Amino acid sequence: MKQNNWILLICTAFLFALPSCSDMKQKMQQKVKAKIVRLAKIVDEKRQAKATADSIMQSEETTVGIEAPAGSLPKPVPATPGSIMADCPDLPPAADLITGNTTAFAARLTELRNQNRSNYYKKSRAVGRDRELMDVFGHTQAEVDKMNEDQKNKIIMQAYTKQKQKDAQQQAQLNEINKKIAKAQEGGLMGMALMLGEMKESNKILAKEAEEKFFKDNKELIEGIDRYKARRKKVDELVASRKYEVEEKVSSLPAGEKRCEAWRSYVTEMQQYYHALLPEARRADSLGMKLDIPTPKLYTPSEYNFMNEYYLNWAYLDFTETIMKHNY
Repeated sequence: MKQNNWILLICTAFLFALPSCSDMKQKMQQKVKAKIVRLAKIVDEKRQAKATADSIMQSEETTVGIEAPAGSLPKPVPATPGSIMADCPDLPPAADLITGNTTAFAARLTELRNQNRSNYYKKSRAVGRDRELMDVFGHTQAEVDKMNEDQKNKIIMQAYTKQKQKDAQQQAQLNEINKKIAKAQEGGLMGMALMLGEMKESNKILAKEAEEKFFKDNKELIEGIDRYKARRKKVDELVASRKYEVEEKVSSLPAGEKRCEAWRSYVTEMQQYYHALLPEARRADSLGMKLDIPTPKLYTPSEYNFMNEYYLNWAYLDFTETIMKHNY
C-alpha cells in the first residue's frame, strides 16, 4: 500500500511539471483525483461507522454501566443480539453431558472461534489501511467533496511534500548514525562497543519519552479503556471464585445429574456477566481506534489497541467450553 501511494505521489508531482496544455497531464490528473476520492471515501465510511458506534455506546452508558466505578461488577444481562455470544449454542442437557454426546456443541464453538478470528483480522486490516491513508492525505471524503479542482491538486502536492520531508529526516538520521559508526571504528572494538552501548541507552530514553507522551496525549481515551479493563478483571475474579465454590459443592454430590446441573447453573450465571461486558468492550475498542499510537510501536501503548471485543469473545467461548470438561 505504501509503495503504491509513493508511486502515485511521484507520478503526480511529475505531471505538474508538464505543460498545462498536455492531454496526458489532464487525463492522469483525473485518474489521480479519482483514486484520492475513492481512498478518502473508504476512510470516511470507517470514521462514520466509528462515530455511530460511539453514539450508540454513549446512549447505552446508563443501562450497561459503562460509567460505573471501575472496581465494580457489571449487572448480568442477556447476550447482545447479533453478537458472537448471542450465536453461542445453548449448553447441552445433563443427559448429553454425562454420556459425552457433545460433538455438535463443540463443533459450533469452533465455528464461532473461527468467525471471531476472521472478524478481528478484517477489522485489523481496515484500521491499518485507514490510518495509513489519513497519514498520507489527511482528508476525508466529505472534505474532498467540498474542494474545488485547485484544492484537490493542492492536497496531492502537500502529500508529496510531506513524504519528501519525511524521507529527508530519515536520511539525516541515517547520516548521523553513519558518522557515529565511522568515528567508533577509529577506536577499534572498544570504540564500537562504546557506540553500541550509547545507542542502546539512547533508544531506551527515546522509548521512555515516547511512552510518556503517549499517556499524556491520550489521557482521557486511556482512562476509558482502563475502566473497561478493571471491570473485566472483576468479572474474571468472580468467575474464578465462584468456580471454587461450585467445586466444593459438587464434591459432596453423587456422580450424575445433580453434579451436572450444578456446573450448568454456574456456567449459565457467569455467561451473563460476560454479556454485560460486551458493550463496554466495544466502546473501549472505539476509544482505542482514536489513540495516537507511537511509531515504532511500544509494548505498553500496544495494550490499548482495538482487541477488547476479540479477547472477550475468545474468553467467553473458552469458558463455555469448560462445561464439557468436568467429571460428572
